[in-house]
Formats: sequence, structure tokens, C-alpha cells
Amino acid sequence: MPQAVRTGYDTIIAHRVDEKFAVVSKGKGKVTEVSNNHITLTYEDGTTDRFKIGLNYGVSTGSVVNNMLVTDYTVGQEVNKGDVVAFHPAHFQRDVFDKSQVLFKNSILSFTTFMESNDTEEDSSAISLKLAGKMEVPVTEVRDIVVSFDDTIRHLVNVGDNVESETPLCTIVNAVFTENSMFDKNSEYLDTLNQLANVSPRAKHHGMVTKIEVMYYGDSSTASESVKSIISKFDKERRVLAERLKDGSPTVGLLKEPIRVGGNVLTDRSLVIKFYIEHHDGMGIGDKLVVK
Repeated sequence: MPQAVRTGYDTIIAHRVDEKFAVVSKGKGKVTEVSNNHITLTYEDGTTDRFKIGLNYGVSTGSVVNNMLVTDYTVGQEVNKGDVVAFHPAHFQRDVFDKSQVLFKNSILSFTTFMESNDTEEDSSAISLKLAGKMEVPVTEVRDIVVSFDDTIRHLVNVGDNVESETPLCTIVNAVFTENSMFDKNSEYLDTLNQLANVSPRAKHHGMVTKIEVMYYGDSSTASESVKSIISKFDKERRVLAERLKDGSPTVGLLKEPIRVGGNVLTDRSLVIKFYIEHHDGMGIGDKLVVK
């Protein structure tokens, strides 16, 4: 929540951060486009600004950070210079006195008691589970799965699926045991060999799959049908977003040179599927807070 006593500066913070946390109109105009992942502002002088909204991820000191941006503006709505048209809901909320601005959220009201107990030895303190839950933060883990163009991918999880540590994210069937292999399809041993050859990478984290991203190195036309289907699906998502933003973003996940994934180089004719798995953690032992 915002500070209990307003100073005036709580509305200024949104104008001091970059567009990953708040989007501010640069002039007078109106909203001309809104989707689940972008918003377009057209100003009176004919210029336009396009901003990426929705769920985005950044990296800070090795950790993946949730940069969610939401908007309550609609197509046709007028904007003035300085209006905050999109903001990170974990850090800001609409100002009830000025609907064009947002307030910085940096506090939680709680009852504080000073007492001697086993929990307050030296500089320690204790908080209730309820208060710990109010200060929970999203934690995102990224699971990278590398697949050869020749393999077959089955049972890929979807965005929005909840997973546990042992939940398979997909099943990878080695090219040797696919329909085009040298084995007789009617062989009584083929099913057993197929099951032994299947690889089912586990999530290794619990939470919800919030995003899936695909990057690949090599000519995708030589890939198996299942791999081509996955590449086509996620390339389409990239292309749609790039066309909306018109900022030069890549329209495909094709890499111009190999990258390192989990300490290994992504070789030719292979792809990496990045699963973003998010859960919420409340305040726990060792975490810090400031009491005012």
C-alpha cells in the first residue's frame, strides 16, 4: 500500500523509473491500440509511441525478475502529457484523487509490539504468518530444455499449467524410435524400447508455467514435424508482438550464432525451450524489513 502520510513525492516515482515499471505519456493525444501485450499512443502531432505491457521478464544480478505492466486505459481514451498509462501493480496503484497518476506502494500497515522473548534475541524479531503472506513476492525460475531437430516432442505443457518438481515438462522421443526409424513398427519389442528411450525432463520447481520461449540454431525445415510445429507456433507469437511494437524486435527465434545453455553450447540443428515457472514466497527467516 502507499504510505499512510502522503508527501507528494509518492506520485513522482513513476516518472523517475524506466518503462519496465511505468509508462508515461509524452504528449497530448489518445490511445489507438490496446492488446494483452501492447498499448499504442498517438499524439496530436501525428507521432506514435508503442509500449510493451503484460508479463515481461528481466534479469537482475542473476535473478529473473517479473516486470508485469497493466493498463486501465481503453482505445479512444484521451491522454495528456505526464499521464501514467501503464504501471507495475506490485509497485504502484491508481491515485484516488488524480486518476491520471499512480502512487508508489512501499509499505504495509501492521501492529508492532516491543517485548522480550526467544524470538527477539539480539537483533532478531518475529512476524505472523499473515503478515509474512502480505509481503510475498513472485519468484521465477527458468528451466532450459535442449532438443535435437531430429527428435520428436510430445506432451508439452502449456502456459497456465501448474507443475511440481517432478512434473514432466514434455516427452522427448529419440529419432531412432520414431515412425521413420529402421525398426519394424509392428515389432513386439518396439514399445518397450520406445519407453526406455523416451526422456521426460522434470520441472525441478513448483509453481505455474507463465511463459514458454523457443530459440533455435540451424535450418528448421530439416527438423522433425513436431519440432517444426513448435518452432512455428512460438515464431508466430514473436512475429505478432514485433508487428504490434514496430521496434525492430526479432520476428523469429532463429539464432545467428550458438549460445551457451546450462554451460553447454547450443549446437547446430537444435533448439532450446525455456520454461518460466513462477511461484510466490512470503517473508521468511533471514529476510529484512524496515519498521517505521
